[in-house]
Amino acid sequence: MSCAKKNYFSDFAIKNERIPIFIEMPSNPLVFDNISPLIYQALHHHYLRVGYTIVDKPSDGYSLRIKAKSLEPTNKLVSQDIVLMHYTIKMELECSLLNFNQEVVVKKTFFFSSLISKSKNPILNSDFLDFEYKRLLERSAPRIERFFRSHLLQAFKENGI
Repeated sequence: MSCAKKNYFSDFAIKNERIPIFIEMPSNPLVFDNISPLIYQALHHHYLRVGYTIVDKPSDGYSLRIKAKSLEPTNKLVSQDIVLMHYTIKMELECSLLNFNQEVVVKKTFFFSSLISKSKNPILNSDFLDFEYKRLLERSAPRIERFFRSHLLQAFKENGI
């Protein structure tokens, strides 16, 4: 046995089913952080990689609706001299899966966090936090997809689509 990281995917059922899904642009009530494009990009990339069919209209498939409920740290506007060397970034996302009729099938709130170090150049701190949020979302997208996978597979097997 080696200590190397192994990537195992058990997504063969998804690739055979070709489930259509529409990913809505995430809503973000947080004023100073434009995190919506990062969330959308991470989910869109993961769902394509796994084998879902991304559709252009909500009426053409199941819809994934995401709302960013909270985001930490909120100290982007504070001087970086007073920020600790290591801190935790946290994100709370409320995700809903809607069927073809835009009725909620299942809803869940996800919590994600990551311990990061302060960027070496304070001028680049905004880009650094965006990079860290992007990394956090890329690691979190499979968790969101796996939660909704069972509901999608069950619905498509029942309907014979």
